Amino acid sequence: MSCGGQKIKRNAIYYTKGSQQNIWCGKCYAKLKENESIILDDGSETRKSRLHEVKNNSNPEETWVRCDDCKANVHQVCALTNDRIRNPDEKFFC
Repeated sequence: MSCGGQKIKRNAIYYTKGSQQNIWCGKCYAKLKENESIILDDGSETRKSRLHEVKNNSNPEETWVRCDDCKANVHQVCALTNDRIRNPDEKFFC
């Protein structure tokens, strides 16, 4: 998640219209003028007052892998594997 190429830090406040397609960090949001239209990436218009304040505190979804022997589920990162280095069709053993 970024604003103008700058990553939005964890637990930082950012502003969006709701679609998460357009995002403004606090510094860029402060520069927006109240009475000017903002053209969004999809071509629609909005105003600063219609942007929602959001905290970047969502946790990314953990990817799991299931052991083909004991059937236990293990985080891929804990198992030191991922689908880029392991063929998903291969058997996995923890």
